[in-house]
Amino acid sequence: MPPGLPPLGPGQQGPQPDQQKTARKYAEDRGWRVVAEFKDEHMSAFRKIERKDFEALLQAASDGKIDVIIARHQDRLLRHPETYSRLLEICVRRNIPIHLYGSGGFLDLSTSQGGFMGMMNTAIAWQESAIRSERVRAAVERNTRAGKRTGGGSRPFGYKIIRHDQGEGARRRWRIVGEEIEPAEAELIKEAATRVLRGESLRSIALDWNKRGIKTVGASSTKPNDVRTDQDRGARVWHGSMIRRVLVSARIAGLREHHGEVITQDGEPVKAAWPAIISSEEHDRLVGLLRDESRRPANYGRPRVYPLAGLLRCGSCDGKLITYLQRKQGRGYGCRKDENPDCDARVRIAAEPLEAYVEGSSSISGGIPKPSRSPNRTTTEWRASEKSPTRCAICRSKRTRRCG
Repeated sequence: MPPGLPPLGPGQQGPQPDQQKTARKYAEDRGWRVVAEFKDEHMSAFRKIERKDFEALLQAASDGKIDVIIARHQDRLLRHPETYSRLLEICVRRNIPIHLYGSGGFLDLSTSQGGFMGMMNTAIAWQESAIRSERVRAAVERNTRAGKRTGGGSRPFGYKIIRHDQGEGARRRWRIVGEEIEPAEAELIKEAATRVLRGESLRSIALDWNKRGIKTVGASSTKPNDVRTDQDRGARVWHGSMIRRVLVSARIAGLREHHGEVITQDGEPVKAAWPAIISSEEHDRLVGLLRDESRRPANYGRPRVYPLAGLLRCGSCDGKLITYLQRKQGRGYGCRKDENPDCDARVRIAAEPLEAYVEGSSSISGGIPKPSRSPNRTTTEWRASEKSPTRCAICRSKRTRRCG
C-alpha cells in the first residue's frame, strides 16, 4: 500500500536527499509502493507556520490516499502539540501508522499507548526547540549589548562585510568577522544627510540617485519594470522611503540598535563594533527631522479614492499610471514624467468613465470598490460636480466643447 514521506524541516540529521533515499529503501524492503513525497525545506516544525507540503500530507492522509507515513524520527515530522493533535485525529480515523526508520520502530496512534507516546515525543521535541530558541535569543542579546553584529542578512548600504573562509569541511563555509566602510556609498550617505538637513526632499534625492545610476544593495529587483533607462536592466531603484530608512538608522552613526531602538547602557548609547559614517549629533538631527509627525500628510491613511491605482499601465511606454486630482478635471490617471521619462504620449484619462467601464465589464461579483469622497474637496463641491448636468463627464469642466 502507498506510504507517504513526511516534510523535513531544518536541522535534519543528514542531507534531505539522503533521508528521502533511505525512506524509499525502507518502503521497498517491505514491498510498499511510494506514491508521494512531501518536504518543507528550510521550514521549522516548531513554530505554527504554514508548511504547504505538511498540509498536503494531512490532506492525502485524510482522503485515504496513503496507508503509512514514514519518517526518520518523529521530530522530523512535527514539533508542536497543536500540529500533533491534527495528525492524531486523522491517523486514528484512517488507522494510519507512522514508521520511524531511524529508530526501527513505529507509532500506532489509534491505540492509547501509541497516542500517549506520540504526545510525549512531541512534548519533548517542543521543549528542546524552546530551549534552543531561548539560547539563541540570549546570545543575540549578549551580542547586542556588546555592540556586535548578529545573524546574517544582506549587506547594509554604506558598509562591506568581512568574511572568513573556514574551509570546505566546516559546517559553515563562511563566517562574518566584521564590517568596514564602503567609501563610495559612505560619501553618498553623507551627501544625502547634508541635503536633507538643508531642506531638500527625500524624493528628489532618490530621483537624483537613480539618474546618476547609483544602485541599491544587491542591485536585484523583483520588479523588472521598475527601472530607469540609465540603469542596468533589473537594477532596483531608489525611493524616498528607502533613503529615509538609511538616514534614520543608528547604524550609520556607529550605534547599536535592536528592534528599532538604540541600545543604552548606564544611560549611554552602546557603540557598535563597526565604524560610524556620520556623527551622532548629525544623526540626532536627522531622526528629529524625518520622524517629525508634522511631515506626514494631513490625509495620511484616508479611504481608498482611486480603486484602479497600481493596476493601470500606459499604452505607449508600459509604465504605471499614477493618480492625480485637478481642480477642473477632477480625479484621473496619468503617465508621470519623472517615472517614465521616455514616454511621448503622456496618457491622461478621467477616473469616473474608466472606472464605470471596468466595473461594467468586470466578471468579479460586486465589481470594483466604489471610490470614497476625496478629502481635498468639500461635500458640497463633490455633490455639485456630480449632479450638475452642465459639467462634462470626462473633464468635469463646464465648457464641454473642450472634450469634443
